[in-house]
Amino acid sequence: MVRKILIGAGVMVAVILIAAIALVTLVDVNRFKPQIEQYVQDRYQRSLRIDGDLGLSLFPRIALSLPPSTLSEQGGTGQAASLSSAKVGVAVMPLLRGEIVADKVTIDGLQARVERSADGRLSIDDLFAPQSPQAAAPAAPPSASPSSAVPGASAPSAGKLSRFEIGGIELSNARVVFADRQAGNTITIDGLDVNAGRIADKVTTPLTLKLKFASIQPQASGELSLKGGANLDVDQNVFGATDLDATLRATLELSGSQSLEARIEAAGIGGSSRALTVAKLTADALMRQGERT
Repeated sequence: MVRKILIGAGVMVAVILIAAIALVTLVDVNRFKPQIEQYVQDRYQRSLRIDGDLGLSLFPRIALSLPPSTLSEQGGTGQAASLSSAKVGVAVMPLLRGEIVADKVTIDGLQARVERSADGRLSIDDLFAPQSPQAAAPAAPPSASPSSAVPGASAPSAGKLSRFEIGGIELSNARVVFADRQAGNTITIDGLDVNAGRIADKVTTPLTLKLKFASIQPQASGELSLKGGANLDVDQNVFGATDLDATLRATLELSGSQSLEARIEAAGIGGSSRALTVAKLTADALMRQGERT
């Protein structure tokens, strides 16, 4: 009896593996590119263009790789964002329990432009607008019943994940432009590199960041580098940092012929949203006014 059960289980595993391999090798995921692009057009009135082949693997994780892609502004005029490549993988079994456990998310060459109009509206507001109840929760087919659920999978409460975890985030060579029509200013963040370790609730995540920035009102430019750990407690809505080292170098053009150059270094930054401690802080500043320094 035990031998028959083991043989049956082995046959079942073999069938599943063969089906998964066949699905990956025989199904051309790129056939769905037109549907994906059309969904974005219908849902957001934006044009999505995927310039290349999508990559998909299903076992042991669902992994998707994205080729160079661009997203237009709402209405299809102008380019809102683009990227050179992106990749993410999600574990299959946790999904059945209402959990998201992802591998490292990598995004390279992200280029984005966000605008704020004079009335305060952002050009990305439509991307975060809630869907209508019909679109967000389509009616279940008449044949659906509790008995048809996946065995062993508990139904998560609506809108809430019982677990959320990302193996890491790598963002490289990113550029973000924020055009603020309300304040008459444009802020550019360039050369943005972010590396973060495991992101989950109640963990300390190693973090490194570096970027260059510039603004036109006031006229300023500089660079920022940071490394340390970030503390996350999603349930308590507490976010903090430990053992952070940060260096800021900036040049500010003041009125007339005045300019200010500053370098600030901080080490051992820690605490939470309620308290902040700095073990060491040094600052050097140089002001020029005409020929005087």
